[in-house]
Amino acid sequence: MPKYIFFDVDGTLSTKWPFTIPESTKKAIRALRKNGHFVSIATGRPIEVINPYAKTLDIDTYVCNGGAVVVKNYEKIIKEELNQELCFALLEYLEERHIPYAVSVDEKFTFLHRKGEAYPEHIPQHFIDEVMRDCDFNIHELPTIQRICVLASSKTLLDFGHKEFIDQGYDIGMYMIEPDDKYRGIELLMDHFGYPKEDIVVFGDGENDMKMFNDAPLSIAMGNSVPPLKEIADYVTSHVEEDGILNACLHFGWIQEKDL
Repeated sequence: MPKYIFFDVDGTLSTKWPFTIPESTKKAIRALRKNGHFVSIATGRPIEVINPYAKTLDIDTYVCNGGAVVVKNYEKIIKEELNQELCFALLEYLEERHIPYAVSVDEKFTFLHRKGEAYPEHIPQHFIDEVMRDCDFNIHELPTIQRICVLASSKTLLDFGHKEFIDQGYDIGMYMIEPDDKYRGIELLMDHFGYPKEDIVVFGDGENDMKMFNDAPLSIAMGNSVPPLKEIADYVTSHVEEDGILNACLHFGWIQEKDL
């Protein structure tokens, strides 16, 4: 029975920055495809970032933007939005309390930030230079909100009181609100193409893979995964740089040495 295998990218398909796909991973994916398995991606990153990696691996159908977008032939075919009513309620809450924030209204990692507002000292300058754009805007005139970057402590989200919004854990001193259910995206893809959900396999390494691991029939954590993910995984393979994906695929018998 063919498997429908979805890989996270950073730390799973590739090493952490600078992103490099191990040769053993490329071999494993070619062998999986040769043996009739469906190979795909499930990532939090946007389509513009992932397409080059997907093309390298000849993967043209995948899930990105934290499960909000399904891609076919490197083009978006399904898009689910954040709860917009809740997004605007949060922006009003932040403005009333003069809490700095930045908001993204496109599918790229670009944020609007009010001119004249000071960035907290703990926000890395490289992040500001790369994605922040100073401008004046009215929240009630914004188009669809894609992400919200809260430049304050995580307590701000707790005080707001809506569990739907959680910190994505970027570890750079700010708190990101964005689509965070990769498995929801996987289900959208599977339903769209009529694939059997009982044959889904997911690979991951980070805390943003927790929901995906809780829901998937079979979950595999990389050796370099965060401890909480390893605890709920069905299987833990070796490190991404120690042939983790290849070893797992061999372990489960989806490929054999002769297929490489």
